Amino acid sequence: MKSKIYIVAGEFHREISEVMVHAVKENAYDLGMEIIDVIWIPGAFEAPFVIKEIFETKKCEGVVLLGYVEKGETMHGEVIGKTVAAKLLDLQLEYRKPIGFGMIGPGATQEQAKARMENSAKGAINAVAKMCQFKNEINK
Repeated sequence: MKSKIYIVAGEFHREISEVMVHAVKENAYDLGMEIIDVIWIPGAFEAPFVIKEIFETKKCEGVVLLGYVEKGETMHGEVIGKTVAAKLLDLQLEYRKPIGFGMIGPGATQEQAKARMENSAKGAINAVAKMCQFKNEINK
């Protein structure tokens, strides 16, 4: 049986996120994942709220989060990145469901993000697949 997952992707740098979504979709089936839907959100900051809503209202085994927090002239990106990562860890533990962290940055330039987008997306779907498999095995 395939694990049902959602993709949550940031719209702020949509050209990067779309490539990432495509990479996840290309790899999902071979990893035993069924993508229920792709949910587009404004940016990384909204991810914890949306993922909590998914975990509370939808039947799924996990979520893949995709996007890019760019390097800016201030600490804004770093604050967002650390805050979001901490909240996502809390959600994984609270709901006992994996979140593949396919966010590039903070601190990456556009060129760096474009060079990493496919590998980051593949890493995120691989992580969710492995954690879903682990959870299924340990809960037998």
